[in-house]
Amino acid sequence: MLLADNGQSARRSRPYTLNQYWAGLRIDEFKFVWTGEIEDGIVQRGAVGGFSGFIFTDAGSGVLFNLYTNPQEDVNIGIRHIPMYVPLGSAAVQYMQDLLRYPPQFKVGFLTNNPPIYDLLPGARVLLERFRQEGLGRYPRAE
Repeated sequence: MLLADNGQSARRSRPYTLNQYWAGLRIDEFKFVWTGEIEDGIVQRGAVGGFSGFIFTDAGSGVLFNLYTNPQEDVNIGIRHIPMYVPLGSAAVQYMQDLLRYPPQFKVGFLTNNPPIYDLLPGARVLLERFRQEGLGRYPRAE
C-alpha cells in the first residue's frame, strides 16, 4: 500500500503532528508549518533534550521550507513559492477528509488553552460540506 512498484514510497505528502496539534504538511521537498516549537523559548541553558520552548499554534500564513536546499528549516521561502500552496492545500483537504472519516479514537490531555485537532473536526465537517455544495472562493460550484 505504501510502496510503488520499484520499492520506493508511493506517498507524496506527509502530515506532521506536535502533541495534539496538526502542525504541518510536506509534499516532496516542500514543508508547510503552521504549528511548531520556538526553540530555547523557555530555557537557553541546561536543556538536556526534548522540548525547551513554547509551542506556537498560529504562524499567520504559515512558514514554507524547501528541505532539499535548506534542511535546517531556518529560511522561509513562502513568498517565492506561492504556487506550491495549491497542492499543499489540496493535500490538507484530503487529510482532513481522512480525519473526518477515521477520527482519532482517544484524547490525550494537554494543559493548554488551544483547541486540539479532534475538537476542530466537527467544524471542519461543516466547512467541507459547504465547499462541496457552494464551491470554493468567488467561483461557484459548476452545475
